[in-house]
Amino acid sequence: MVTTVAAFTLCLWGGKTLPFEWLPRDEGDRWMVATAFATVAASVTATALGWWAQHVQDEPPVVQPSYVSQHATAADHSSAVQTGGDENSPGSGRARPCHVEQRATASGHGRIVQVGGDQYLAPAGDGERP
Repeated sequence: MVTTVAAFTLCLWGGKTLPFEWLPRDEGDRWMVATAFATVAASVTATALGWWAQHVQDEPPVVQPSYVSQHATAADHSSAVQTGGDENSPGSGRARPCHVEQRATASGHGRIVQVGGDQYLAPAGDGERP
């Protein structure tokens, strides 16, 4: 907005004060031509800046790495899954934890899966995790 107003003001001032041979000599006509020129210049400036603003990509927010601590116990036929990062979110772009601590205890037929970073599980046909 400020740039558009500045473009209008600069063009209006230039059209009124600079000695262009092709501008009319009459004061009223000179103001009219300068105002029309300044309006067109401000419109072009606003259109160009609007187009540029639509095409500027915002930088993704910086996520500070964190500390992850997980503890799991699985017994008999139970299972536990520990993921230090994202699960089933490929390409999230988030920072991975800088420190992952995972502790697990399994007994019997218990099953534990531990992943320190991101894990993408493709869908399995029988509902089981791959």
